[in-house]
Amino acid sequence: AGECNYNDGEISNNGGTLTLTSSVIAEATGQCAYTASYNINTVVTPRGGGVFNSATHSFNILNTKISGNVATGWGGGVLNCGTVKVNGTAQFVNNKAQYGGGFFNCSYEDTAGSGSYIGTATITSATFKNNSAGNKGGAIYNHKSGSKLANLSIMNVTIDGNTATDVGSGIANYGTISRCSGTITNGKTSSVAVYNEGTISSDKSTDNQDSGVLKIYNNNGIGLQNKKSFSLNGGEFWEYGNTAVATINSGTITLKNM
Repeated sequence: AGECNYNDGEISNNGGTLTLTSSVIAEATGQCAYTASYNINTVVTPRGGGVFNSATHSFNILNTKISGNVATGWGGGVLNCGTVKVNGTAQFVNNKAQYGGGFFNCSYEDTAGSGSYIGTATITSATFKNNSAGNKGGAIYNHKSGSKLANLSIMNVTIDGNTATDVGSGIANYGTISRCSGTITNGKTSSVAVYNEGTISSDKSTDNQDSGVLKIYNNNGIGLQNKKSFSLNGGEFWEYGNTAVATINSGTITLKNM
């Protein structure tokens, strides 16, 4: 189990830039109290099982496996409140949390002072497999705090076999997702693979690294539940599976040049 003196996780980055290359972060438990300055509810809860990256700091994850880590609150594999870049063949496997089993990207609005921050994460060509959330976001949870929206970009990812007791077995988004491509398979029947109460938008024409192909497999559940804004420009959008309900929409969906 991971030990820490300040916040959470087996690795806690509270200053500077930290890079992990071809490493393994495994079977750690977020044990330390998550301090009120980073917690929108000022509730002391262990968070960030494998890695905790604090606000204003940078973390790079290259060809690294993050597996079997546990947080009783946010981010079983990674809890990011600063800036994270995930590249190469990174793997998030069998991590557990209440929110964001594999990855939790957070934000915080400090209405009383100047302590607000927005977590920013770019995840490219990573695999999320068999992560689980006791509530929402089995693989990934993208957070919102007041007017502060966590910013997430996911390109060419594979999200498969992840589960959530509530919604978003693959992704639960309340912030902003500015790139969204890859294959997302619902890991739990009767669940929702991609749950959106924020903004998901992707424009293939602005980034050659992005395949622009988003495939959602509903697996006897719901592929996409959109409550706010979902927009794709260019590329391809596939939603398939063995259920009569592929998408539930109570917001706005815009598909252009598909």
